Amino acid sequence: MAMTSKEGDDHELIEKIKLDKDRYNAVIECYESLKIILVCLLLDYNDKRIVDDIDKIVRNSMQNNTLLEDFKMAEIGKVSNTLVKLLQLLKSEPTDDTTERKIVNALQDFMEIATRDFMKDGHGILKDENERKQSFTNLNMDVIKDAFWREQFVRLHLLLTMKDSAMDVPTNLDARRRITFFANSLFMKMPRAPQVHDMISFRC
Repeated sequence: MAMTSKEGDDHELIEKIKLDKDRYNAVIECYESLKIILVCLLLDYNDKRIVDDIDKIVRNSMQNNTLLEDFKMAEIGKVSNTLVKLLQLLKSEPTDDTTERKIVNALQDFMEIATRDFMKDGHGILKDENERKQSFTNLNMDVIKDAFWREQFVRLHLLLTMKDSAMDVPTNLDARRRITFFANSLFMKMPRAPQVHDMISFRC
């Protein structure tokens, strides 16, 4: 939905999302959960500051209705895919230094794509190649190994990978007709059944 929205149609995009309460709540939960996870995962002050700077830009864009002007929505699929890869590593309990290195690489990839590809003016957040290599390398491994946090990783991963139900509607006309009839029948007012002793018995 966001990928096909035209620049300047922020209000229309938000209203479309709000039409589906579950989708709207899922979007809010994804964003807030991601921010909390990143802040708790990172140990370095400068890394936390970068996350806070991005959060301020996002909230300012929402407040000023400039979300589609400040972000390249065509790149949101790439952002989502890199985040899913990161969460796949996080929700699997790390076993050695190699796994930790993979998490660092995945996190760096996500932050670089989020700032350089997704944000139109995000190039200044990670200033140079050397800074990018040094950023997001100091992680709180206790968070990664904690069962509570792994549950949060799993939930966020599930929210991001859940398919839109509209995409799963059968294209076969007869199947769609049957599903529509069944869905409508759930809301039909059915007559009350008569008492058993008032029923007429039938014999062959």
